[in-house]
Amino acid sequence: MMNLIAMVCGLLFSLGLLVSGMVDPDKVIGFLNIAGHWDPSLAFVMIGAILTNLLPMRLAMRRKESMLLHCPMDLPKASQITKRLVFGSVIFGLGWGLSGICPGPALVNIGTAQPDRLLFFVFMVLGMGGYEIWNRQISNQRTPVAHFSDALELLPLGREIQPPLRAKLAAQGDGHQMTILIDTPLSVGERYWVMQSGQTRRQARCYVVQHFRPGVREGDIASAVLVAYLLLDIPEPALVDDSASSPLNSAQKEMA
Repeated sequence: MMNLIAMVCGLLFSLGLLVSGMVDPDKVIGFLNIAGHWDPSLAFVMIGAILTNLLPMRLAMRRKESMLLHCPMDLPKASQITKRLVFGSVIFGLGWGLSGICPGPALVNIGTAQPDRLLFFVFMVLGMGGYEIWNRQISNQRTPVAHFSDALELLPLGREIQPPLRAKLAAQGDGHQMTILIDTPLSVGERYWVMQSGQTRRQARCYVVQHFRPGVREGDIASAVLVAYLLLDIPEPALVDDSASSPLNSAQKEMA
């Protein structure tokens, strides 16, 4: 269901880009060329988009869950002007002004099969990939997830002898749901024993991955994270023997 909704939203967005002319580099450069022959038409596109989104966004900010998927509303909370925001905006503006293309129109322009548009897309992906690799290395050196006071440890159900995955608790609902930030991809439907900060393995509880998606960076912290929504699978705490070689495995057998 989530993939279907994502596809519909993507199609609608690409149609809007085509109709508004934002996929045409000449039109974009004409809009950015304030000192020359300025084309203000794209300003009306932006104003129309803001007005259209204003009321639905205000309503969404009041909800705790989405209407269709019933997953937690995870809206941007960052409000600080950071160095990354300033430098990123400058770099984005330079690239947009020179090429007249930004990431959304670059994807739509793949359908034109024009060599210059395809070349732009290839180098855009290479640049994004190179930055993510560099950013993850910086994240591991500066702000490892395990150093947070609300750190979590996840052990996959049935594979408890593996080293635990490190994560950070982002939000917790009524005790049956939690949102976590993690660097390791998870699969929907997988089950994990979860231990919060200060808990022992005797207090581990089993959660199932309900939704999983790419995340965002928090403020100025160099941390490339992924977001997972977990739903409590076993309502009672798992009693685990800390001295056992496979503690959570033995708890699983006891509960069976």
